[in-house]
Amino acid sequence: MAQRFLTLILLLCSTSVFAGLFDAPGRSNFIPADQAFVFDFQQNQHDLNLTWQVKEGYYLYRKQVSITPAQASVGALQLPAGEWHEDEFYGKSEIYRQHLSVPVTVQQADKGATLTVTYQGCADAGFCYPPETRIVPLSEVKASAANVAPLPAEVKREGEPASDLPFSALWALLIGIGIAFTPCVLPMYPLISGIVLGGKQRLSTARALLLAFIYVQGMALTYTALGLVVAAAGLQFQAALQHPYVLIGLSVMFILLALSMFGLFTLQLPSSLQTRLTLLSNRQQGGSAGGVFAMELSPG
Repeated sequence: MAQRFLTLILLLCSTSVFAGLFDAPGRSNFIPADQAFVFDFQQNQHDLNLTWQVKEGYYLYRKQVSITPAQASVGALQLPAGEWHEDEFYGKSEIYRQHLSVPVTVQQADKGATLTVTYQGCADAGFCYPPETRIVPLSEVKASAANVAPLPAEVKREGEPASDLPFSALWALLIGIGIAFTPCVLPMYPLISGIVLGGKQRLSTARALLLAFIYVQGMALTYTALGLVVAAAGLQFQAALQHPYVLIGLSVMFILLALSMFGLFTLQLPSSLQTRLTLLSNRQQGGSAGGVFAMELSPG
């Protein structure tokens, strides 16, 4: 129990130590994606030109540029050759710097037709943006005799699997159930049952299901709140987590925790603090809805 609380405190302390990375000037200079990769387009009847102005220090991936027409037929996407670059995100890939211009032939477009343009880029400093999507409205264009070979409704990205895995949600559920029976999780069931039931031997099925549901919701709400905080922080939070100082600090912390588990040295809280934490833990009684929720809300 003491080691569990110690791990939690160390994680909180490490967060406080690196909190200055979020607002320190010059530490997180990554700009939003729409400023790093300025996208524009221009259409003249059958000719559509897609352009990107790439800010210095940033680059676009060639294989991550794709188009998907809706209510329209366009020619095959012809991307110019890029320069080869190797990074930790996609390995050796072709990239574009400074400027990219891609001509697209609009063979036919109905009224209200659009073209979905997807692209992704990274910064030389070591931050990779999530894929960006832009919707390009197309002017109505009638099919001409010179352009009769339509492009399939969806242009597949290079390296993308031939088809999506069917029943993805079902597979995710089955894999999650399978993980629940792995050696890392299965031995925890008696401990969790003791926490949820509070040593009570006789509980109705409905009561046991209710307590189990409350236990899961406590953990789910904790991670939901953390997710909302991360989403609200936005790009600066993601950039800070990829900062070398943060990665090195977390690595060192986990190495020290691993060495302590091997018995190289002992990490423990002061006895006075251990006593207070034990008393606080004993106040949360298992078997009650409030106690189960509070016990999972804190370590969740």
